[in-house]
Amino acid sequence: MSKKQFITNLQSLAGIRNWSAFALSYKHLTHKSEYTCCALSFASESDLNETISAVLQSIAAAAECFEDIIEYGGEATTTFRCSLSSSHEIVKEKFNSFVECINHPDDTRSVLDFPSNAYLFRGELDEKAIYIIILHTPVYTFKKKKMFAFEQNQLKPVEGRFIQLVANPSLLIYHDTIYFLDSKLSGEKFFNIETTARTMCKSLISSLKGEDLCSNFDLLSEVATTGWNVRRSVNFNQPMWDQLKEDTDFRRTIAKRLEIPLTADGRIATGDKEACTRLFKGLCGKAVRDLVKDLTYEAPVTKPL
Repeated sequence: MSKKQFITNLQSLAGIRNWSAFALSYKHLTHKSEYTCCALSFASESDLNETISAVLQSIAAAAECFEDIIEYGGEATTTFRCSLSSSHEIVKEKFNSFVECINHPDDTRSVLDFPSNAYLFRGELDEKAIYIIILHTPVYTFKKKKMFAFEQNQLKPVEGRFIQLVANPSLLIYHDTIYFLDSKLSGEKFFNIETTARTMCKSLISSLKGEDLCSNFDLLSEVATTGWNVRRSVNFNQPMWDQLKEDTDFRRTIAKRLEIPLTADGRIATGDKEACTRLFKGLCGKAVRDLVKDLTYEAPVTKPL
C-alpha cells in the first residue's frame, strides 16, 4: 500500500465517533500469545474524541517524515514505514488473540490496579475494527519524583496514581492491515514477531536441508538463523531457490552477481560466512542491481519503480 493510500485511510478515521479505549497487558516471555485488557472510561465523549484527534494529528505529522509504505521485510528504516497483513503467518496467531482479548475485556478490576504496559483506542469504520496502539503504560506513579499542582500561587504536592495518555502510537491496524508507525519497528514486540520469525526461519531451513545446491549447507543454516537474517526470512524467495536448483545458467548468473564462486561440481560455494550472507540476503530480496556500474548492492529496502 502506498503512502498516498495510507494518508487517505488516516483521514477517513476523523469521521469515527464510536471510539473506545483499553489498557492492555502482554508478557510474551511468560505467556505466549496472551493479552488481557480492561476498559479505560472517559468522563465525557468529547474528552475521548479530543484525545483521539491529538493521536491522529500525531500520526499525520509523522507521515510527513517518511517516503512511502513498503511491505514488512524484517528491517527498520528511517525513510520508509512497513505494513503487514494481519493474516500473515508471522502475526496471525497473536493478532487473533489480541482481537479476542479486546472483545472480552476484564471488567473486574480498576485500570489503576491493572498491570498494563500498553493501551489502545478502538473504532469502527465500514463495519471493520480500527485499532491504534500505544506501547506505554497509561498508569503513572510518582514514588521517586514529585508532582505539584499550582494553586493560589503555591506549589502543592499531588499524591496518588495518574493516567497519562501520550500521542505517539506504534501501531495502526486499519481493517486487515497492520502499520508499523515508527522507524524502530517497536510494534514487533507487541506481536512477538522475533520469536515467531525464528521458529518459521528454522522450519524453512529444515525444509531446504538435503538439497544439494550449496557446498556447506550447515554454515548457510547458521547464518540464516542468526541476527537480522531471522526477520529477513519472511521474504524468502522460494521460486528463486527452486530455479537455482534446476537451472544451472541461472545459478551461474546469480552467483556472479552476488560475487559468490561455484564449486567444481557446479554448487554454490558457501564455505565462508560472507558468501552465505550474500546468498541469503539475495534470496530474501535485499540485493539491488546498479544499472550503471553493473554491480549488486545491499539495499535497506527493495521497492519496485
